[in-house]
Amino acid sequence: MIQINGLLPDKPVPLSGIDDGMECDRVQQAVSRSFREKRRFKMKRVQQGFTLIELMIVVAIVGILAAIALPAYQDYTVRAKVSEVLARGAEAKTSIQEFYASKERFPSNLQSAGLTSAGTNWVKKSGGMSVSGSNGTNYKIILTTSSKIGGTAGSKQIEFASVSTALGQVTWKCQAGTTAASAIPTKYLPGSCR
Repeated sequence: MIQINGLLPDKPVPLSGIDDGMECDRVQQAVSRSFREKRRFKMKRVQQGFTLIELMIVVAIVGILAAIALPAYQDYTVRAKVSEVLARGAEAKTSIQEFYASKERFPSNLQSAGLTSAGTNWVKKSGGMSVSGSNGTNYKIILTTSSKIGGTAGSKQIEFASVSTALGQVTWKCQAGTTAASAIPTKYLPGSCR
């Protein structure tokens, strides 16, 4: 039997007839096949998974991303809820504008303008909307957010203040509540109210 580099071919190769060129080719093919099979077997065993350091790096990256993304997402959801509060305020602005256009004065209460003070969704359920002031530029629609809105925006106020009543049109300015304790944080307000 012939051995090459300590490896044996798959089948024993007889020494007789080795002079023949075809027999030598068969020996070479058998040896190279044996080398390939052993190499393939060894390469399958080289890496079977991730190392501990690779897993720790991935966990650290995911942790950093979560630490940055979660607070930003929470602020985003509160701002979306505040937008719903502003939609309730837009309804009130329209009703009060129609009242002012027909009577040339502001209503003394919400009911006069066809509104209720009951809140919806993220507006405080009881007394969530009110008005203050009289004719002129000190009339306000005050919206109080629900305590369940999230973040530090719960039970805070957003105001629509009348700025002008020129030509029968009421111009409104959106702003946070006037007192520091009742004002909604500006980070939750849309750009038009800052």
